[in-house]
Amino acid sequence: MKTILTVLFSSLFLSFTASSQSSECLDKIKMGKFKYMASGAVIEITRTKTKQIETFNNGKSKVISKIKWISDTECILTFEKEINAPGCLKKGDKMKMTILECDGNEYLVSVTSENCGDVEITVMIVSNKSK
Repeated sequence: MKTILTVLFSSLFLSFTASSQSSECLDKIKMGKFKYMASGAVIEITRTKTKQIETFNNGKSKVISKIKWISDTECILTFEKEINAPGCLKKGDKMKMTILECDGNEYLVSVTSENCGDVEITVMIVSNKSK
């Protein structure tokens, strides 16, 4: 019984410590400017409390989505429109974004979409606006 309690308290302590360290990094990704590479191109993200705009092709192409955070590590992006960026998304399509790792000035994200499939992307934090 004593061993079970020791393991339980150790697990709680470790998960609390891990979540408190990662919360600093997770706070950086909710709003701000970010960038990632896709198909050899740099994609710039501007994220506010309610919108995410991805810009590429020297600013000529944009993908605009609503964003709703459902937890500290997950959000739902709802596609609104594209400008010179035809693709697999239609207005109203939803993508689930899950933060897999967050370390310093970058984070690894998994994006799942019914129409476009699944992808993992490493995103760099350019500037952030904490809460």
